[in-house]
Amino acid sequence: MSNYGGQSEISVADPVEGICVVAVACEIDLLSARTLQQVLARELGAGHQAVLVDLSECEFMGSSGLAALVASRGRAKTGGTMFALAGMNRSVARSIEATGLEPLFDIYPGADDAAAALRGRKR
Repeated sequence: MSNYGGQSEISVADPVEGICVVAVACEIDLLSARTLQQVLARELGAGHQAVLVDLSECEFMGSSGLAALVASRGRAKTGGTMFALAGMNRSVARSIEATGLEPLFDIYPGADDAAAALRGRKR
């Protein structure tokens, strides 16, 4: 597992069955969104079958974080990589819903649910 960011806590688990899990355990604001976008860009370019963003420990998602997710989703679609979000708390879910971004993402209640669903799908 790799950790990124000074204050931010964004980690990448070793891929299992082609699924890379990027776990976010911090607030995603203007300062940490750049790190998130860089990590997601690197993992999306690594040839994984899917990239799963585990937001179960993310307390806040600002507009910069939402922009990073949307950009990453576009990169995933272009590259043929499945991209999903999991484990959103109420605050993060409301940010996505309020901006009308919910239909853009495959969203699962938890990382295990998402991984199981992604394993059953083909790119």
